[in-house]
Amino acid sequence: MRLLVALGGVLAAAVLCGCGVLPRVVDSMRNTAFPASASLAPPPNPSVPYRIDILHSPRTLLAESAYPPMVTRQRIVWDGDGLDWRIRFPSQRYAYGHFSLRRPIDLQPHYRQMRLMFKIRPARSAAFLAVALIDRPESGAPVLSDVPLVNRAPPLGDGWTTVSIPLADFPVGLPAAPLDGRTLDASAQAPSTPRPLDWSRIQEFRIISPGGRIPADEISIRELRFQRL
Repeated sequence: MRLLVALGGVLAAAVLCGCGVLPRVVDSMRNTAFPASASLAPPPNPSVPYRIDILHSPRTLLAESAYPPMVTRQRIVWDGDGLDWRIRFPSQRYAYGHFSLRRPIDLQPHYRQMRLMFKIRPARSAAFLAVALIDRPESGAPVLSDVPLVNRAPPLGDGWTTVSIPLADFPVGLPAAPLDGRTLDASAQAPSTPRPLDWSRIQEFRIISPGGRIPADEISIRELRFQRL
């Protein structure tokens, strides 16, 4: 009997000690800091493609061109690491390098959740350039929409840097008609009513030098793609 009483006293003391410890444990959990973004950032939408490579094979290329011809030098080279788009621009005049795909890319369902990305070298050349997307609608004139690359990539001197532009940042563009069946030049057309890009039929891409004092280096562009934000 005495043994049972002693055991009961020990158990009661343990319960009382636990009651004193439990509130302190609860208080410490209440005051624990959790990351503010842990429950705020939505998960990626699985219906949006993670990545769409733009020019991943010579078979996807329809045509390439450069303006002015014989002055702007362009080469599209495939090596073990994929596409290498190389351009050398003239100084102090409008110029561009251009290519078109055999089939348009349909971004209409996802373009607000995607961005255009690529690597460019030398990084300091990005401040002098713009990139343009061109659609090819089934009817009507195509549209050219361009975005300057200044402030779109870290200026890393002569090395590589990555350009990232949300597709929603591309403005409405001016309709443009083909000049020679392969290239477009919006500046050569009469002014027309702007319209948004047809995101279901993106087919042509252009790197533009607006005419500033661009360095005379050959510019390389790699890993050209659309990627989920």
